[in-house]
Amino acid sequence: MSSFINNATGQLYKEGEIMVQPKLASVLDKLASASNPVELFYDGAIAHEIAKEMKEHGGLITANDLKQYKSLIHEDTILNEHLPNGLAMCGPPPPSSFAVTQSIISIIGAFYGNDPDPRSLLNDPLTYHRFIEAMKFGYAQRAHLGDANFVKDSLALARNMTTPEYTNWIKSKITNRAEKPEYYAATVESVPDDHGTSQSSAIDAQGIAVSCTATINRWFGAGRESSHGFMWNNEMDDFSQPNQVNSFGYAPSKSNFIKPGKRPMSSMSPTVVFERESGKVRMVLGASGGSQIISGVAEVAVLSLFFNQTIKEAVDWPRLHNQFSPHATSYESSFLKSILQDLRSRGQNVTEFAVSGSHIQAIFVAKDGQIYANSDFRRRISHCTIQSNIMSTAVALEPTHFAYPEVSRVKRPTSNHEWIQSARLAWSITMMCTGLFTTLLIVVILMGISMEAQAEEPVESQWAKPSPSLLGRFSKAAIATDHGLCSEIGRNILQKGGNAVESSIAALFCVGVTNPQSSGLGGGSFMTIYNSTTKRCIVIDSRETAPGLASERMYIGDPLASRAGYRAIAVPGELHGYWTAFTRFGSGKLQWKELVQPTIDLCLNGFPVSSFLAHVIKVKEVLINEVPSMGIFKNPSTGKILEAGDIMKLPELAATLRKIADSSDPVELFYNGEMADAIVNDMKQNGGLITKEDLANYKSVVREEPLINEHLPNNLEICGPPPPSSFAVAQSIIAVIGEFYGRAAGTNLLVKDPLVYHRIIEAMKFAYAQRTLLGDSDFVKSAITLAKNMTTYEYTEWIKSKITSKAEAQSYYGGMNTSQPEDHGTSQVSALDASGNAVSTTSTINRWFGAQRRSTELGILWNDEMDDFSTPGFSNGFGFEPSETNFIRPGKRPMSSMSPMIAYDKTTGKVKMVLGASGGSQIISAIAETAIRALFFNQTIKEAVDWPRLHNQFLPHFTMVENGFPQKIIDNLEARGQELTIAQFGSVVQALTVGADSFIYGNSDYRRATVSYPAGF
Repeated sequence: MSSFINNATGQLYKEGEIMVQPKLASVLDKLASASNPVELFYDGAIAHEIAKEMKEHGGLITANDLKQYKSLIHEDTILNEHLPNGLAMCGPPPPSSFAVTQSIISIIGAFYGNDPDPRSLLNDPLTYHRFIEAMKFGYAQRAHLGDANFVKDSLALARNMTTPEYTNWIKSKITNRAEKPEYYAATVESVPDDHGTSQSSAIDAQGIAVSCTATINRWFGAGRESSHGFMWNNEMDDFSQPNQVNSFGYAPSKSNFIKPGKRPMSSMSPTVVFERESGKVRMVLGASGGSQIISGVAEVAVLSLFFNQTIKEAVDWPRLHNQFSPHATSYESSFLKSILQDLRSRGQNVTEFAVSGSHIQAIFVAKDGQIYANSDFRRRISHCTIQSNIMSTAVALEPTHFAYPEVSRVKRPTSNHEWIQSARLAWSITMMCTGLFTTLLIVVILMGISMEAQAEEPVESQWAKPSPSLLGRFSKAAIATDHGLCSEIGRNILQKGGNAVESSIAALFCVGVTNPQSSGLGGGSFMTIYNSTTKRCIVIDSRETAPGLASERMYIGDPLASRAGYRAIAVPGELHGYWTAFTRFGSGKLQWKELVQPTIDLCLNGFPVSSFLAHVIKVKEVLINEVPSMGIFKNPSTGKILEAGDIMKLPELAATLRKIADSSDPVELFYNGEMADAIVNDMKQNGGLITKEDLANYKSVVREEPLINEHLPNNLEICGPPPPSSFAVAQSIIAVIGEFYGRAAGTNLLVKDPLVYHRIIEAMKFAYAQRTLLGDSDFVKSAITLAKNMTTYEYTEWIKSKITSKAEAQSYYGGMNTSQPEDHGTSQVSALDASGNAVSTTSTINRWFGAQRRSTELGILWNDEMDDFSTPGFSNGFGFEPSETNFIRPGKRPMSSMSPMIAYDKTTGKVKMVLGASGGSQIISAIAETAIRALFFNQTIKEAVDWPRLHNQFLPHFTMVENGFPQKIIDNLEARGQELTIAQFGSVVQALTVGADSFIYGNSDYRRATVSYPAGF
């Protein structure tokens, strides 16, 4: 540390003395002169000297560590494209905390970004209360973030935090009062508080912007100076330590535990804001100051972007800081007492700190092109804001101790003068020499990255990159659904002691509200239940049935009547199935009302419209405007259709759910009582077929003998529903590929072998060909015999023997040239409880918004399941005749692609996988491919769900291929005679697996543009 001693006095340097650093100058000169400074520093002479120095002083860094180090270029940054006023912002992925910073900005933007007079709101205490609450929610998530290369769900969580659904959900949770800590996060974990940093913000004449935050962590880092004159960091202190709680008693964050090669979590959040349409930069900012970086950057951005403050006003404005743990808010002394009193009255625990430790360096570009820059007054060093015109440079330094000529001094009460210039080039810089050296090294490393870029795999051989979906890891119980809110509701039931059945029911009520286009009380479902104690599988079939007035030929001459309107509605079975499951297979620990109440609250308080729901609403805009009962999908304040992020409320459905929740026998209420009368009245008034007798006669069916394949490799069994479910088809594909690869060593390497995908396609053709012979097993007696035969080892071996290395003529695969209608939108819930019981449920109202009719009294969207039957003489879109096994009969259930399945070890009885999907006929192929990859090819459940898919349903005789397959795979398949077409896939999987480590791993398919993720504990 001798560099900090003034050689002229023999004393420590004092303020104003000129500091010289000859050792550092020497190493910088070498780096400047080197043709490859990365080679010099990381694998050359300097590297050898560093390694020697470390060894002599007990350091851990070796020559190999230096050689192996690589900076990373993140082409896919964390990007929030949903800010008000057409703005977007970007920053680094974890281990940076930019995801937290942007979330706070986005939430406050949702409150105030479009306010006509925002400056007046700066005197409103509610504004600061909301600031604090947004910070709590943002910082609460920070404990779950970590190096994205080691914490696989970290990047998905960070990206999820940028979505409008997430923003509006958090906004909806912010009340006018402070809440208890558990309100903001399920678990309270801590990340060590990082400290000293330096920030540089720049924009050049071409509009290219850079925000760079550099650090050696605490002041003087490790407190050790290199023989080369630079300070060593103490970044190891930024990791969390097992069993080492922080000073407030909170457990350490597992996401931030030390691993070789891992980067520790950091508060650094360099940010650039730009216009979405034009791409023009509006703001470049960042900060130093440990965990206060996040709040400092967020507050300055919000004040400047949404409250119309100048950049100097925004930087100077007094700050608040709440980092969730501890659960207290610090404020700067210049806050008005009236605001502080109001915050305390709202339950905020506020305490004064002398001055914020966060130091902002910010640039703001006005719409007229003027650039404004400011350096935070809070760091008591010489700040310089440099503006450059084409021919001249002006420099302002205050105070100064440097003998530069013509220095302009600027007197200021707080921060430096706010520079204004029009030459489109500005710098705002605050640095210590240590920060400067770190920044230099970043530049050096970036040069090294570009040198190694040529080693990348050729584009044509690359597979699709991993999606941003979350890979959940849970120790006791978990649930995965089509919407994150519903997963959390299901998780809460599990935490209360409820079992997988009760968790699934609660989540299904929720999904029917958040995904009204796909499921709900007006539809039906299949529920596969596995009891770990008895080692038995049971299925509850609550598929809809044809009304008594329905007939085989009723849609001849009017085929569209099966898709829209009241004649398309079959008798709904959803609620009957829920109640049957609860009364027969519930834990007995929870009341029925506890399963319904969370969804009632959602209906009354509102929930954000997801991107996918908004897409469906947009597609159906004409219908919504034409059909009065569908007006619920309009924004009542604007009269226009709802958009992503809008808050949707369902008061009529809330009232219906309230009655169902309070009823001692909701089946009696719905199928025989007051609600039955309302349903029949709705049908009579609008030409529907359902009568009171149809409702009274409806029964969900408990199938004690589901379909089970007992012959899978690795001692596995899988179970699921018999026809009219298509589980028989899905399990056949799984079993055939299992015979090819389930017992092979190194199967994880085979996922890139083209022959694997050829065989999967062929297995699909054979299986889907049999689907045309299936139907409701209560009406088509041969269906159950055929389905059971498809589960036998002999059948699997026979199909395996028929698969050659080439595609064959269509007649080779058997079946008949008949078709079944294409079913569509569905929802899936997969649950596993702490006792090892599992439930897989697929629910549907068929097409988007079902029959596209809604009961205005009950708030229920009706299904169009009559369209899932076949009609005599009505060929499908490919010219194939309809399937006779699926013709309409009163009381009959139509054929369905739904295939909820559970896999388990047949010796131990322990569940290995809970799986299901939405997405019409692609349900079958999606389930099969996901199961194959996870069970036989040793992929993680996220890898299995993410992997690009194939789909061949026998009719038509071509294979749909999802983007993401390398060209060499496509070429090989076509060479084998496969007819391929690139398509977008609509199948959405919800899956849980149990690993060899006994942890539960969950994934929600990224393909549905909804905030979906698994939840558990």
